[in-house]
Amino acid sequence: MSILYLVFFDFYFSSKTSKTFKNPQDPSKWIGFNMPRLFCPKCSSVKDVIPIEYGLPGDEMMEDGRSGKIRLGGCIIMDDNPEWYCKACRYEWQTDHPEDGRFSCAECGEIEENCICELLEDD
Repeated sequence: MSILYLVFFDFYFSSKTSKTFKNPQDPSKWIGFNMPRLFCPKCSSVKDVIPIEYGLPGDEMMEDGRSGKIRLGGCIIMDDNPEWYCKACRYEWQTDHPEDGRFSCAECGEIEENCICELLEDD
């Protein structure tokens, strides 16, 4: 068994890597090799997944947030902050724990379990 085959086998079946690639014979054409999964674990969308960036945003980071290239996660950086956000279903998750993510409210952007939008609508 060749080493290239073993690398390809590991790459293709690993749950931590993207399974999207162009040409398995040419490793330079592989997309997502040793990269986190770039599909949503809830809706399987690939094109709507963007990274969540943390920290005090500068001008460039603010523009990227407005244009939808990234999601601004806030200034507080913690170990359990989500790393990825799906624009299609509003799910956010960590690379290592995709099943333990959470959904955000479409109106206010708050985590759904902490959202008070429904309470305000009843008044």
